[in-house]
Amino acid sequence: MLAACTLASIVALPAQGARSEGIAAGSTARLARTRPAQRAAIGVLRLGDSYHLAGGYNRYDYLIVGYGDLRAASVRSATSLIYKGAADVTESPSSDPGRGVSGVSRKEAAANGWLLKDAAGNPLQIGSNDWLGDVGSAAFQMRWATNVSRYLHAHHIRGVFIDNVACSVAGLTHGGIPAKYPTDAAWANAQASFIASVGRDLRKQGLYVAVNAYCGGPDNGSGNDAWWARLAPNVSGLMVEDFEQNPNDESQLYFDAPAASWMGNWRGKLNVIRVAQRLGRDALALTWGDRGDTAKMTYARASFLLVWNGKGGAFFYNTRDGSDPWNPMWTTSIGVPRGGLRQVGPAYVRSYSAGYVVVNPSQSPASVQIPGGLKTLSGGPASSPVALAPVSAAIFRR
Repeated sequence: MLAACTLASIVALPAQGARSEGIAAGSTARLARTRPAQRAAIGVLRLGDSYHLAGGYNRYDYLIVGYGDLRAASVRSATSLIYKGAADVTESPSSDPGRGVSGVSRKEAAANGWLLKDAAGNPLQIGSNDWLGDVGSAAFQMRWATNVSRYLHAHHIRGVFIDNVACSVAGLTHGGIPAKYPTDAAWANAQASFIASVGRDLRKQGLYVAVNAYCGGPDNGSGNDAWWARLAPNVSGLMVEDFEQNPNDESQLYFDAPAASWMGNWRGKLNVIRVAQRLGRDALALTWGDRGDTAKMTYARASFLLVWNGKGGAFFYNTRDGSDPWNPMWTTSIGVPRGGLRQVGPAYVRSYSAGYVVVNPSQSPASVQIPGGLKTLSGGPASSPVALAPVSAAIFRR
């Protein structure tokens, strides 16, 4: 499977020109850096022009935006983060090198020899206007952290979301291999060094550092688990993209039958959430889908809630067309967990202070007894037993 680099491919550049929506940047420092009590453990990703296609961002625990919307976003959620690529090197639209998709501008990188080349001397590119930066260079790392931290402090943003933190470079460069890092191990060491340096620097300044990190390996996800464990000491949160769905066909959901197919590693996707939480880091899970696909959003969020620790972290459901993803089927708060998950036949259940979660990851229908007095998310009384189709879930309120 390729590295989880699809976030950067949604849009070439975030929206140009900061839109303040009447918010004075200098008045938001305290609010932007104060994290209120966890609400529903939900987050939203708004890149390109999608920020202005939705609203109500104060309802989310996490908000990830492009640089064009950072001033408006700074007081819109508990944790507002600006999107940056780790190895991406793009043009900066102004003299400020922090104002762009990359942490280091192409002008800076070219002047300092930080653009990676293949064995034939050709510069490697991630996209048409996106070059591969030397993440293993200590000087590149220092400049990246300086540019980004200055930008975050100046605009009172809580932190940064770093995309494309992959242990293999070929998925980023469409097969191109940098001469300086000719093996996966060499690239992984360079990437891990980048996160160690940049993450440590930014976190010392009180900034939140989230990474979208992926590493291939066995179907059970153990390779990705090990990669997350390696990065975790120097970040605040880690995101798994395409949570419980096939990254090559997002309509297909993971199920619980590891012997049948690599798509049967539903439990493996849960384990990566556990890894982050076990190491004291926030776990962020992103699932893609249509705004009206209630079955998918319910299944993915309910799966996340089976293992969420009730502290930091969040589930994200995002639309490819940029439309407003808000839907009570995945955004309704059901409080904090009461105990761990339990298996009931082929299904799994977990009790929450204000709700109840039932997931059937099997390929067969399931009938599950649920406690009395529960309500559906639409407010009607819930009947027991609840009948669940294969690879489906239900979330209830108390």
